[in-house]
Amino acid sequence: MDELIINEGHSVGLFNFGMKIEEVEHYSKLNIEKYNIHEDSFFFEYDEEGKVIDIHLIIEDLKHHFQCKFKGIDILNTKAIELIELFDTITPYLRDPESSLGYSYQFLKLGLSFWRGNVCNEKDLESDWFKELHPEIQEDNKRFLYFETVTFHLYRLN
Repeated sequence: MDELIINEGHSVGLFNFGMKIEEVEHYSKLNIEKYNIHEDSFFFEYDEEGKVIDIHLIIEDLKHHFQCKFKGIDILNTKAIELIELFDTITPYLRDPESSLGYSYQFLKLGLSFWRGNVCNEKDLESDWFKELHPEIQEDNKRFLYFETVTFHLYRLN
């Protein structure tokens, strides 16, 4: 398994902040060929000049191919609640409606955010309503113990 190296404020793996779309497409093609990953396993947002300002990682796609640590924390294989607790000790996350519901957390000083489309926690796994679900639905819901997307942002609050 390869390491996906995070160079804070500069790059994520082969992708650098400030890259033009042509460079991104070149490195995306290399990743797709080498790891047999979906073309959207990494996706990007660009500024008005067409340069990368946000790098999004689809965790489920990438955790089978990469180890990825940021600030010494495994961001691809650590449960959501643990990630938030660990990063919150480094710098507080933005306390907003999204974070209070457990869907989205932003660590503005780190240029880092996490997102998941639904919330599942250990208490849910032990609850009667969860145990009554069909086993396939239980398994599907367990994926929400983890985040679906992690995003690195060029612009950070200092």
